[in-house]
Amino acid sequence: QGNLLNGTWNLEPLSDKPSIKEVTPVTKDGMVVDVFNNMTITISGGSAVGGSYSTLNNYDNKIWPSIGTWNFKNDKNEIQRSDGVVMSIFVELIHNYAQPKRYFLRISFTTTDDNKEVDWVFNFVRECSSPFNDAC
Repeated sequence: QGNLLNGTWNLEPLSDKPSIKEVTPVTKDGMVVDVFNNMTITISGGSAVGGSYSTLNNYDNKIWPSIGTWNFKNDKNEIQRSDGVVMSIFVELIHNYAQPKRYFLRISFTTTDDNKEVDWVFNFVRECSSPFNDAC
């Protein structure tokens, strides 16, 4: 699954997947928040063990550092960032054969703010240039 994560992912609402209700880009403790506007994450070097990432993040580097590495934990759906944060991930191909391929990436994790745990969910989308681009 590591190489499937490679690429630049954008925060945007997801509304064209029939099996998923419209998904908002970011929630904090289950509430929609509008604080990571225009954030992108670029994942590179993804392999069976891990990879690296960089973000364009206009809100808080403690929640999303601008650069770092990640490693898979015991499960392909759980990774640990280089700052120690453990994250659950879910990747799905959303593909209408007449349009470019779109991938959906949900990342959820918990941070601590003043000794209180805060649950975050980020929903990213990556679009390929063509529905026939197998390298994407």
